[in-house]
Amino acid sequence: MKLAMLGAAHVHASEYVQVCKTIPDVEFTQIYDANLGTAKRIAELCDATATDDPLTCLSPAIDAVVICSENYRHVELVQSAALAGKDILCEKPLATNVADAQELVTLCSRLGVQLQTAFPCRYHPTIARTKELIDQGLLGEILAVRATNQGQIPGGWFADPLLAGGGALMDHTVHVVDLLRFLLHDEFDSVFAYSATRFHDVKTEDSAFLSMTLKNGVIVTLDPSWSRPLSYPTWGNVTMELVGTEGTLFVDMFSQNMEFYSTSSYQWLPFGTNMNRLMLIDFVERLQQKQPVAITGEDGLRATEVVAAAYLSVKTGTLCSITHV
Repeated sequence: MKLAMLGAAHVHASEYVQVCKTIPDVEFTQIYDANLGTAKRIAELCDATATDDPLTCLSPAIDAVVICSENYRHVELVQSAALAGKDILCEKPLATNVADAQELVTLCSRLGVQLQTAFPCRYHPTIARTKELIDQGLLGEILAVRATNQGQIPGGWFADPLLAGGGALMDHTVHVVDLLRFLLHDEFDSVFAYSATRFHDVKTEDSAFLSMTLKNGVIVTLDPSWSRPLSYPTWGNVTMELVGTEGTLFVDMFSQNMEFYSTSSYQWLPFGTNMNRLMLIDFVERLQQKQPVAITGEDGLRATEVVAAAYLSVKTGTLCSITHV
């Protein structure tokens, strides 16, 4: 299967092309970015052709595209790929507002194009085991969840309100929202959110705290802040403490690591599962087998709805209902 990358500015772009080198019969052949230098840097990692012409990535020779652009460009690139009949894996967030996300879902559905949102955390074995325990009823009825997706500031366009559509709240909320929808089989109902700029000299929020409820009454708190220092041994974390009537479960997705101490640094050396690799394998195999993708554009839309309501809550200082379109 021949893949093309539409936009290569995202921090995951380099890993996506490198893990595809380990998947048999799958290769990136074209890398597009409006900045040709960025395209060349990523293309060198996988012996692909770099281009600043997106049409090159939409030729009949390309089977599917992966979109790793700045957030605000997702709309135009998904539209172009869909109109060219290409199946799509799009980085999160699917869009920076609900209207755009809904438009992309509707367009791809109308054209019969597969649209997957890049939520690789679902593929992590820790999450798979967590889902098994919940579905088996070992925790009883889930009552509350305390979650974090804290990290280092990614820098660059991620802290540009126009290019990213927001800051830490936009960047880190969607992963945990998607995981809890997946694990608890329910939708979010309301959110009260706080955000501020406390750690870095940027024009977006770098810290936030969300208090949410699901439709079944489960209470969720989430800290998605860019609060980890540069000396932190990895970029951040994804944790969840689930409280049920029959027990509690603490989930730490980044615990598969060895601790390495040198004379100058302390690092976590991961030895466990590469969830990005599993996501790409699943995406490709489902396309090859003519099966629906596992994590849809609608999943990306639902996460965007929560983020939009959180920003409205920050603006108004009130509890905001989450509208599902």
